[in-house]
Amino acid sequence: MQTIETIPVSPSRRAEILNFASHLLPEPERKDAEAVTAMAEPLLRWAAEAFSADDQTARMNAMRQQRTNTPDTLARLAGSRVLVQFPSVTPEEFLAGARHLYGFIAAQSTEKA
Repeated sequence: MQTIETIPVSPSRRAEILNFASHLLPEPERKDAEAVTAMAEPLLRWAAEAFSADDQTARMNAMRQQRTNTPDTLARLAGSRVLVQFPSVTPEEFLAGARHLYGFIAAQSTEKA
C-alpha cells in the first residue's frame, strides 16, 4: 500500500475545517463534537494531502468558497412547528464542489507563475 505524504494542517486551519464540517450537519447535531470531527475527517484528509503549503492554501480557499456556495435549507422538526437549518449537500458533494473550485484556483495560480 502506497503511503501519501501529507502537509501538516495548522490548528487555525483545522478549526476552520471543523466549521465547514459543522455546516454539513443538521443544526441539532452541530453541538455534537464527535459528529463534527467525524464529518471533518475527509475534509482534513484532503487538506493534508496537499503537495505544498501553497497547494494547501488553494485547497482551503476552495473549501471556503464552497462553504459560501452551500446554503442551508430550512426544514420542520418532526412533529413540531419549529424550523431548523439543514445542510443542502452531503460531505461528498461538498468535497466534489471544493475539488472543482480547487481546479479553477490551481489553474489560475499556474498561469501567474
